[in-house]
Formats: sequence, structure tokens, C-alpha cells
Amino acid sequence: MSEYTVDTVKTADLEMKYTKFGKGNRVLVILPGISFRPVSATPEALAASFKDFIEDYTVYCLDRKENMPVPYSVEEMAEDTVKALNELGLRKFNLYGASQGGMIALYIAMKYPEMVRKLIVASSSAYMSEGAVEFFERINGYLDEKNVRSMVRYCIGMIYTKEFCDAYMEDLIKYYSDLNDYELKQFKAQVSDESFYILDKLDKIKTSTLLIAAEGDRIFGISPTLQMAYKMGIECVIYDGYSHAVYDEAEDMRKRMLDFLA
Repeated sequence: MSEYTVDTVKTADLEMKYTKFGKGNRVLVILPGISFRPVSATPEALAASFKDFIEDYTVYCLDRKENMPVPYSVEEMAEDTVKALNELGLRKFNLYGASQGGMIALYIAMKYPEMVRKLIVASSSAYMSEGAVEFFERINGYLDEKNVRSMVRYCIGMIYTKEFCDAYMEDLIKYYSDLNDYELKQFKAQVSDESFYILDKLDKIKTSTLLIAAEGDRIFGISPTLQMAYKMGIECVIYDGYSHAVYDEAEDMRKRMLDFLA
């Protein structure tokens, strides 16, 4: 089992939990997508997923900040993340963002290019697509109804493949059925911004970038990734047979990341 630590970085105006593991000289910062509970709540799973990184990398996975306001824009998430990174003393690093974490990563690479060595963005977009807006609106409807079980079932069904859902859906619904009021407020903050748009600014990103998407992504589809690739003048990787969470389900995902970051 990979060793890890979970800690909190604090500045004058925020607290943000993060998970740290690995012993390498290179630094990889991970920005996860929206989640019912912070990634730091299940650090063993994160460290196990990135076990191939521990020899050459020191990995930091940053959660969203504590006590997020509602609404809370992606730009605000990114600026708060930069504050936390600066407080941790991370000045130059490889940056990997998945889903909404990819949006945050794109913003950071655009506005703070001196901080990012290489950039990986998976199942994400430079704007809120129609599918993403509908996804957020459905979630907010369930939140307003306080219908947690239906919300969890809907989210998992949208994010993962049928095979994954058949195997784990009921266990995940059971695990998340006791989300408390604070956790639900934190989740609502993550799905409160439908205005994010930086597609016309992506040409400012000069760092080497890997874009990844999946044909079966029911939230973004592949159009945003193709548009980003065209705007940035780069190629992208499109997986077949996977859904939005290709970043978790594709068996070669971590190797592809390692090869790109080398």
C-alpha cells in the first residue's frame, strides 16, 4: 500500500485539504472533478490509483476549499487553488485536472503559465456545454428536493460506464446516502457555476498539453475537447468504449500520463 498524508493548507482566507504521497523529485498536482465527498476522505484509493508515480513524483491532490460560497465560480475555485499552491511552496509543477478539475487546470495554465510545466486535461471543457448545464440543473433539482439517493444514482449513471454501474452502483448509493448538510452544501457550491467560458483564451496556453476525452461521455461529449485541441493547435486522445470517467476506468490512463510527463 502506498504511504500518504492528509493535511490542510491554510491562508488568511481559506482552508483546503490535500492528500500527498510519493517520494520523487518531480511534482504532480491533481485537481479532481466534482465529488460528493472530498478526495481526501478516501486517500487510500487515490494513492493506489497513482501507485506507479510514487518513485519519481511527489503528488499533491487538492480538494476544494472548506465552506465554499454558493454560487462559487470556476474562476474563483482556480484562484483559491493558486493561493493554496503558493502557500504550499509549489512554484513549478505538472498539472492534471479531470472534469471540473480540468476547467480549473485550464484557467491556471492560462493565467499563471509560469507555474505549469506540463498540463493534462481529461473529460473536460473550456466552457459549460449544453450537456453540462443540464447535468448541473438536474443535480440542483435533486438537491432542492433533498433527494440524495436519486441524485447519487443519477450522477453515477451519467459519469461511469454501464459495466461499472452494474458492479458498484448499489454500494455507492449506500455509501453516499448519509451525506450531511455540510457535505451537501459543499457539493451544491461545485455545481453552481454555469457561466464558465475561456475557449477564446486558450491560445494563451503555451505549455505542452495532453487532452483526453471519451466517445461515450454523456456530460461533455467530445466536441469541447476537439474544439480545445483546434484552438490550441494540438492533437487529442479520444477513447472509445468509455464514459465521462475514462480517467478512472481506462486501464492505460496512468501509463499514458507517465509517458506524456516524462
